Formats: sequence, C-alpha cells, structure tokens
Amino acid sequence: MAEIEAAEISDPLLTNARVLMDAGVLTGTEIHQMYQTEQQLIAHLSNQASATEQISSADEVMHALYVSTAAAETVVDAQKREEHFAHVLGFVPEKSPKKRHLAMLMNWALQDVMLQKSNTVLFGEDVARKGGVYHVTHGLQDTFGRSRVFNTLLDETTILGLAIGMAQVGFLPIPEIQYLAYYHNAQDQVRGEAASQSFFSNGQFINPMVIRIASYAYQRGFGGHFHNDNSLAALLDVPGLMILSPSRGDDAVYMFQHAIYCAQTQGRVVVFLEPIALYMQKDLYTPGDGKWLCQYPAVMEVAKEVRPKQYDPQNKDLLMISYANGVHMSLQASKKLFDEHGIQASVLDLRQLKPLPMHDVQKVVQSYTHVLLVDECRQWGGVCDRLLAQLVVQKEFAKKTFQTVQARDTYVPLGPAANLVLPQVADIVQQSVQMVNSN
Repeated sequence: MAEIEAAEISDPLLTNARVLMDAGVLTGTEIHQMYQTEQQLIAHLSNQASATEQISSADEVMHALYVSTAAAETVVDAQKREEHFAHVLGFVPEKSPKKRHLAMLMNWALQDVMLQKSNTVLFGEDVARKGGVYHVTHGLQDTFGRSRVFNTLLDETTILGLAIGMAQVGFLPIPEIQYLAYYHNAQDQVRGEAASQSFFSNGQFINPMVIRIASYAYQRGFGGHFHNDNSLAALLDVPGLMILSPSRGDDAVYMFQHAIYCAQTQGRVVVFLEPIALYMQKDLYTPGDGKWLCQYPAVMEVAKEVRPKQYDPQNKDLLMISYANGVHMSLQASKKLFDEHGIQASVLDLRQLKPLPMHDVQKVVQSYTHVLLVDECRQWGGVCDRLLAQLVVQKEFAKKTFQTVQARDTYVPLGPAANLVLPQVADIVQQSVQMVNSN
C-alpha cells in the first residue's frame, strides 16, 4: 500500500499542481476551478458531438482521405526559366536539338518544377553530388544548392520520415527511394503516417509529397531481387495513395507535373514509379531505330489530369493493356503480330495505376473482342488482377475474351535467369495468337 501511495503522489498532474502552488502561481482552489471549467467544456462538446448527425455513407467516410488545399496555381516566369536553361543547357528543353531518353527528360522536368515552386526540396540516397545511381538528378545540387538538393542517410525510414516532417511545415518534398524493393523497408511511414494523417485528422493535417522510386525489373538480373523488385502490392494497399508510372520520356514530364499538381492542390501523397530499364532506352523495334527517344513537351498549362494513352487505335483485332516496361514490350509484340501473323493489335498505356482509370479503360475495351492484360509485376503483386476483376463483371463485356501475361510468383533471380520468370515479348505474341485464333 505504501508503494501505491508513493506512486499516486508522483502522479504528473498532482506534481504539477504542487509546483504551481509552491511557486505562488495558482492556489489549490484556482486549480480545482480550472479542472471544473474544463470538465464542463468537455461535457458540452460531448453533448454537441452526440447530437451531430452520424456518418451514413461510404463517401462521407472517405472524403478525408485527401482534401483540396485550394493552392494558388504557379505562374511560370518565362524569362527566368529561359535564362536558367540557357545557362545550364544552352537551350530550353522543348527546343532541344535532338530527342532524349527518359532519364534526361526527367532531369529537366525536375529542374522545371524546382524553378517554378520554391518550396520543393529533393533528397535521398546519392541524389546530390553523384546525381543518383542513374544520373536522373545530375547537376541539381549545383544548380539549386545544398539546402534544396541533398543526400540523406542510407535509410528509407529516415527519408520518408523527413518528407513527412517537411510537408507538415509547408515544403513540397520530393524524396527518392533508390529501388522499389527498398520501399518495403519503410512502408509504414507511408501507410501508417503520410497517407493516413488526413483521414485521421479529418483533413486538418496533410502530407503533400511526390515520392520518386526507381522501379521494376528487366535489368538483366543485376542485383537480384534487391534491385529488381516487381511487386506493387504494398503500395496498392494504401488508401488514398496515388500511383503514376510512365513508360516514355515525354509522358514522364507531363505526368510528373500532374503529380506535383495533385500534391500541391489536394494534399496528396503521390508515388511516381520510374522504370529503371527504360531510363536510357533509345530504341523500340530494332537496335538504332531511336523510336523510344522523345522531345521535351512544349510548355503546357497545369497538368490537371492524366488519362490512359492508346497506340494505334485503328487496330481492332486485339487490345493490349499495360504500363511501364509492359508498354514497350507490347508495342514490340504488336509489330511482330502484324508482320508474322497479320494480327492488328492496339496498345493502351494505363499511366495511372491507382486509382485505376476504369471509365477510360472501359470506353476503349468496348471496341475489342479480345483483351490481353500485360503485367510485369508478379502474380498477386501487380494491377492486372484488380483491373481484370473490374472488367469481367461488366455485363456488356460478357462475350469478350480476357487473358493475362504476368510475371511468376517468385523473387527475381540473378543474371539471365530473370527472363525465365518475367514476361517476355515472345510470351505476349504467343498468348495473343492463341486468343485471336481461338474463335
């Protein structure tokens, strides 16, 4: 009993009261009156809350997943932009003397965003002097200084935790996770903190940010599964999260602007998945054709939406739906299908993976009897199954044929063995021929 009484005497509230009384700040009566006043206030607020109309719909529950911040749109200072790029590149990006690959266009896109928005800060492992493992952030620290572009500890929890803190005080952070597999080391920073805070605070606290992740496989087995993870499951599971993934350079620029717009105006946490294997990709069909190089898009209005992109919509034998590396492979397969089998296939690039752009997808699917979903992520880890589930339940699609090409449910092995478990162009061609000829 003596121990219990000693513990009670050490209660922080009682101790604080004694300190205030001993210092002559408040009397015991005044402290007691404060508690009574607060108790009455709590009772009053409780009565108000209990009389409030209860939530009665899913939309009411979900409205706070992200909220409009009504942020003013940034007006681009054209002269400042032109002077900057004239100094750094010798030309403005859209007037580049030649087309460039995705990594370089992303570098220019990052410069454009950091020029326009002074509250943007870019950080991660090796992003500063080294310019990132794939040189996407090359030269940015020299241009924008160490306070806006800097290296972090080799710790993803620190990177995403720092992003949350900076977003809370008015910055628009652009943290980089070096490989998709590394995201799993700190996934709760997004699921349990950044993306959930708006929901649990009813929109009072937000964490706007754009998380760049070098993603996917098809790197010829370099580094095994640590550098070649092909699962989005841990990201797709996060409520309210937006996921964008470009397949080519010009799309990457436009989509990154959209990511920044959504973070700024809706307080959203956006994940931007950049396909590592396509960073330096120049060719599409044959070595040296340069058909995957792109011109930097001309200065555009604010990118307020991203919709799926269709290649060769006039081709009606088959529709392939994919994203990132899958788009590049599907276009190669499409050419082989026509050259070797006379089959005309169109390719639809999803571009946005969460939420899925179902209205736009269904609109395109209406024109096709055969639909093939090509998902470079492994079974149980990509968007293919989710997309397919929403398509097959549509009554008007009952007579359509749906098939999938997916990676095997395994980690990515080292070296050439990686191609044994990842979708290949030959797999897409074979499945397509079977579908079309099955009628």
